[in-house]
Amino acid sequence: MSTRRLLLLVSLATLCGCATPSSQGASPGASSGGSAAPSSGTGGSGSAASSASGSGAKVEGNIVVNAAGRATSGQLKDGTLTAPQVSVSVDPKAARGRIAGATVDLTLSDSEVVGQVGSNTTRLQFAQQGGQLMAKGMFAGSGSQLLLTPQKLEGQFLKCTYVLQRAGAAAGSATGGSGGAGGELSYEGKRNCAGSREVPATVSLPAGFTGLSPAEQVTLLNLVLAR
Repeated sequence: MSTRRLLLLVSLATLCGCATPSSQGASPGASSGGSAAPSSGTGGSGSAASSASGSGAKVEGNIVVNAAGRATSGQLKDGTLTAPQVSVSVDPKAARGRIAGATVDLTLSDSEVVGQVGSNTTRLQFAQQGGQLMAKGMFAGSGSQLLLTPQKLEGQFLKCTYVLQRAGAAAGSATGGSGGAGGELSYEGKRNCAGSREVPATVSLPAGFTGLSPAEQVTLLNLVLAR
């Protein structure tokens, strides 16, 4: 009877496809292999956190414009540009504040700056390729153009046109400032404003300025140079 019973059990096991000891041993292995997926998911979330932690550069220092022996400057600190009659907070998404009594309300994106300065429209489109930043459009109701590279700063702001080349390293140390990527930049050349003669001009940017988002760079240069 015991032999017949054993044969019956073997037959039933074959019909039902019950797991053999070897397949049972493989199951934990597959399970542990499956547990590797959450592990890679954790790695993925770590990567996302890393990319999410990337934020705009923190820059402090002065943007200084000197033309015909007359210097004007704006101090950049904690994301706010301050100067006589100027107080504007600028970040990668917006610029808000006041300039010469007019309200500044601008929206910044990856390709344009749009909004109002007082009652005048601003719409600047820009593109960055390598170390070259180009912008064109209207700022506060007036035509605006900008070309900024490590070697030159050229553009039209309000009624003035700037054609400047990179100055020596010694000239770049004239402005205070620290933080962000890159050192201080100083450009020198000529400024020509409607109704006046061409004069020597320099523009100095604080260390890390080019580490700001392109939209921030375009906005800040227009706020300082279109005055």
